[in-house]
Amino acid sequence: MIMISKFPLRKGVKKRAVTKIGLILITVIIVITTIILNIFFINKPKDVNNSQIKTNQELENFIVKKSRENCYSAVNKNICDSYHYIITIDSDKGNYAQGSIGIEGGSGGLWVSAKKNGKWDYLLTTNGWSDCKDVEIFPIGIFESSKSITDKCAKDGKFFDRSTGKFIN
Repeated sequence: MIMISKFPLRKGVKKRAVTKIGLILITVIIVITTIILNIFFINKPKDVNNSQIKTNQELENFIVKKSRENCYSAVNKNICDSYHYIITIDSDKGNYAQGSIGIEGGSGGLWVSAKKNGKWDYLLTTNGWSDCKDVEIFPIGIFESSKSITDKCAKDGKFFDRSTGKFIN
C-alpha cells in the first residue's frame, strides 16, 4: 500500500492521479467560495437612485470641462486634450461637493464645487491653501472631512480659520 499523508491508497492508484484530483477539488471549493462571497458580501448593490448618478456624472463632466479650460490657459490645447482625468467625489451635499482630481500618471490636487441656479457653476482646484475670497461661497463646516479646503484659507498673507474667525499662528 502506498501512503500519502495519513490516507492509504488502494493498489494501482498513483500519487499523481490523487494530486490532480486534490487540486481540482481545491479549485472547485475556491471558486464556489468566491461566488458565495460575491453574492452575499462583496458586490452587494447599493441603494442609489438615478438622479444621484446623473448628478455625479454631471459634476464629473463639469470638473473635466473646467479643468481643461484652466489647462488651456497654461499650456498647449493638444496637451490638455490628451490628459485623462481621474476624479473622485468625496462629499456631495447637493449644492456643494468636494473631492480630488488627478491626471493619469501625473499629479493631482483637491477640488470643491458649487451649484448656482441648479447647475454646477463654480470650481476651485488647489494643491494648498486657497485665498479666502475663493472659498467664501461655501458655508463654514459644509464638509466634515479633514481634507476640506473651504474652512481654512489664506487672508492678508496669513493663514485664517473661517470657523473660528481667527488667524492661525
